Amino acid sequence: MGVISLLEGYFAGNPVSFADIPLDLWGTAFQQEVWRGLTQIPYGGVATYKELSVQIGRPLAVRAVGAANGQNPIPVIVPCHRVIGANGTLTGYRGGLKLKQELLALEGITHVGAAGHERFAF
Repeated sequence: MGVISLLEGYFAGNPVSFADIPLDLWGTAFQQEVWRGLTQIPYGGVATYKELSVQIGRPLAVRAVGAANGQNPIPVIVPCHRVIGANGTLTGYRGGLKLKQELLALEGITHVGAAGHERFAF
């Protein structure tokens, strides 16, 4: 299935994986590590910046992970919107927090609120 069909399915609300799409991302070695880590966050799931930094083997690089996340050249396909703050709230997104919340809601993630509001219910 081509990337256009996958994107159409995604925006129609269907669970989609972009894992089989070959990517040629240009960035530093560290950025590419972060972006590969992002692709491991499943549809309908979230991870904190700390969890992502641990996942890629860089547990002390939380801020750098956040910076690399913000430089992701292909949001949605490399799902940077699935990364949230340590307190379980929305944090920065190049497209704005409203769009980030809409993308998460499209995937069925509705328990993440704006900073200072809803938190995870574990």
